Amino acid sequence: CSRGQKRPIDSARLHKGAARDPVHAGELGNTDTEQKKQSFSESCGGVVQGLNGTIESPGFPHGYPNYANCTWLIITGERNRIQLTFVTLALEEDFDIVSVYDGQPSPGNLKMRLSGFMLPSPIVSSGSILALWFTTDFAVSAQGFKAVYE
Repeated sequence: CSRGQKRPIDSARLHKGAARDPVHAGELGNTDTEQKKQSFSESCGGVVQGLNGTIESPGFPHGYPNYANCTWLIITGERNRIQLTFVTLALEEDFDIVSVYDGQPSPGNLKMRLSGFMLPSPIVSSGSILALWFTTDFAVSAQGFKAVYE
């Protein structure tokens, strides 16, 4: 399995207004938290192109940082669907989350929200775009995640 090409994306821009999500709603007024998230979001995530590849949380397998806010867009050819398989999942239950979207990361496209240690069944997109959004809180981290797509 080879790694696809990556280009940086602005995770904060993709999720403008995403703090309406009940999991993150309490963080709206905390400017310090938002600044820390934005400064970290520049070093993770990106656009991944190619027929197959691997996506890992920052710091995997040695643990991810607090205040992570990372978005990956997986884009394949127009007629290709994407199968995403998590091979490792170790996140702080209920506080550190990977959201998987069928298409662009918007509330209507949310396919699955993952937290904790239970590996899900493979996830298959309906089209040629799949998105992952990884967010962590201010304390306690774990190993992170590793997923392969094809």
